[in-house]
Amino acid sequence: MEVFLGQPISGGVAIAAAARLTIDRFGPALHPERRRRAAAAELRGFYESDPEPSQVILVMDRLYPGVVGAPMVGLEVLGIAVAEDAEPFSAPYPIVSGLGTPFLENVNEFDILVLDGDRGRVYIDADASVIARYQKPASRARVYFVDSAHLPARTAYANIRVEVLAIARSLEDVSLAMRAGADGVYLPPDNTVFGTFDEPQNSEDQTQTWKTLLDEVGALAIVLDQELERLALSPMLRACAEGQIRLITPPWLAEDVRDQFADTEIFLQDGDEPFLRPLLVAGMPITQSADDIPDDFDDFAGVAIVPTQAEDLEAAERIVLAARRSSAPVMMLCADEDFQDASLADRAAFLDAAVALGVTALTGRPDEIESIKEIIRTL
Repeated sequence: MEVFLGQPISGGVAIAAAARLTIDRFGPALHPERRRRAAAAELRGFYESDPEPSQVILVMDRLYPGVVGAPMVGLEVLGIAVAEDAEPFSAPYPIVSGLGTPFLENVNEFDILVLDGDRGRVYIDADASVIARYQKPASRARVYFVDSAHLPARTAYANIRVEVLAIARSLEDVSLAMRAGADGVYLPPDNTVFGTFDEPQNSEDQTQTWKTLLDEVGALAIVLDQELERLALSPMLRACAEGQIRLITPPWLAEDVRDQFADTEIFLQDGDEPFLRPLLVAGMPITQSADDIPDDFDDFAGVAIVPTQAEDLEAAERIVLAARRSSAPVMMLCADEDFQDASLADRAAFLDAAVALGVTALTGRPDEIESIKEIIRTL
């Protein structure tokens, strides 16, 4: 994936294939490869069975007069990406200019583009997470232009969707996770994304880290298991307005966490940037005694259980039963290194038992995501 920054001319978002357009003395001319494919399709009678025009984003060196809004046979133009600068004006679709010569050199005919006419960005061959971020909420279940590795996993028997989150201890792990088709990332307590326990990042650095995280993960889940003392709350609440961030906290500390959020919101209300609270997930140690398990989890967006071995699933059952009373989804976050070092074949029975128990989110290393999804699809 490559991202190019330009100047927004006309707002909106478009996701479609690139169509290179040049201008000669005869007027607008499509890229020879597109003309060749169109001619071949017509000769084979494809237009008779598929009369709909191809949706495209026009790619141009400069914004030529008369092109915007002009009808083009066989094409439905959803947006325009332009290398040279242009002045803003009203247009029927998003336009971004000033993308530069490197953009023209890197974009190929039929590349899938995401064109953000509000922010002035164009993504070439965007990751699934970026596409999901820009799609309308009702369409996010259908992630276009990606292979099967990026599709959610559903069990074969009951058609239950199970999220597979990648364990990420660094930003490099996050990048690997997104390329592997993870449904989100889980940042365990020992992650170094926001610095170390002894040297946490300052507020300014954490703001930039959140931007990097959201660019990678987009609308997919970021599950954070980290002490609030290591986090700058203002950057996190601003990031929550852009992405799906879940914060794991023990139930007995939840009220204190909410109070800290309320204090931070008072400070943020004086600014212009939007902000939201993260979704709170109840973190339940697997060794929790039965007397200390809440009767329900009504005040939480989910429950996170952290076992280290398959035998722990028996102890997890009572937590799952309490979660069911609140219809709270349950994550099984297994980041223990000894557990993860075991072969995936040895852990297949654990995955099977976890899903049977009612768990709807599991974790694995970035390089295991596709294999874990394949196991889930056989259950």
